[in-house]
Amino acid sequence: MHCLVLALFSMLLPDSVLASLPAPVNVSVISVNFHHVLRWDPGPGTPPGTQYMISKRLDDKRRLNSTTTSLKLKLKNYYKYHLNVQAYYNQTWSPVSNKYTFSPFKDTTIGPPKVSLAGCGNCIQINMSLPEADRSSGINDIQKFFTAYFRIFCRRGKEAVGSYKTQNKSFTLDNLNRGTEYCVQVHTEISQNKNTEPSYWKCTFTSIMEPRRDPLILGAGAALLIVVMGVPITFVFCLYYTGFLCKLKALPTTLTALSQGYTLTPEGTISDPVSISPQIGKERKHNKNTKSLPATGNEEEEEEEDDEEEINVYIAGVNMESEGSSGVKVCRGVMKP
Repeated sequence: MHCLVLALFSMLLPDSVLASLPAPVNVSVISVNFHHVLRWDPGPGTPPGTQYMISKRLDDKRRLNSTTTSLKLKLKNYYKYHLNVQAYYNQTWSPVSNKYTFSPFKDTTIGPPKVSLAGCGNCIQINMSLPEADRSSGINDIQKFFTAYFRIFCRRGKEAVGSYKTQNKSFTLDNLNRGTEYCVQVHTEISQNKNTEPSYWKCTFTSIMEPRRDPLILGAGAALLIVVMGVPITFVFCLYYTGFLCKLKALPTTLTALSQGYTLTPEGTISDPVSISPQIGKERKHNKNTKSLPATGNEEEEEEEDDEEEINVYIAGVNMESEGSSGVKVCRGVMKP
């Protein structure tokens, strides 16, 4: 109601009075992520305590009142606004400032993406997200609202590696050198809004070459497989061997060996030759002579008998050697006269 009274009062004032108060200058809107702030500068010679009336449209009768040179605006995202400012002091109105055209959907500035990097061997994992929009805009996700894309620029030192475009919030740079520093910058691409800010260059190292664990893993897997398969097999074999799993069939009595057989093996023998020395024959002959001297006629017969005994003994010895060599066991003894 107060604004309406001021407007009617300003219409009744003559032009000379209105021209005495300078109009505001440098009207602009600073809008970042749908947070809109209208700013202006007082005209030259504007006295302190001057009030300002803000209009969103040329034919807008509803005005906003401010005692400062800035004002936060709540605007609809798809509307187009023509903003202007007019000063008021001591019942005096200034001329209307130059209009400033603003469309939140096209003119708001989208801040730089939030970027995080993580090395993963010979690659770099990149996570990206756009900043949150002002609550008054009713936008939950700026990327979904604009269907925005991310343009990723990568460099190694001063050498450009390449650029990549994605709509995902996560991206992986592959086939990089291990233990090397790479720097990444992310831009936001929106077809309806060109007022986007890139992220700062962010650098990280790829992971250092780690020792391969494939042989260790394979060895552990093979050992585990052997244990898993060997224990049941051993357990089943023990049950089978003891007869718990499959009872052994009893053999018939005809196939059962009652006693152990023996094998006759000939034993080799070594025969010793037997001989009678002539001295023993002489002693025997002398003994006979001492016992019976008169029998001279029989001496020759006794000598012949002794010779025959020596021959027989020698023949017996020869036979014993032949029998021993043939494998027949021969009992040896001492022959007594």
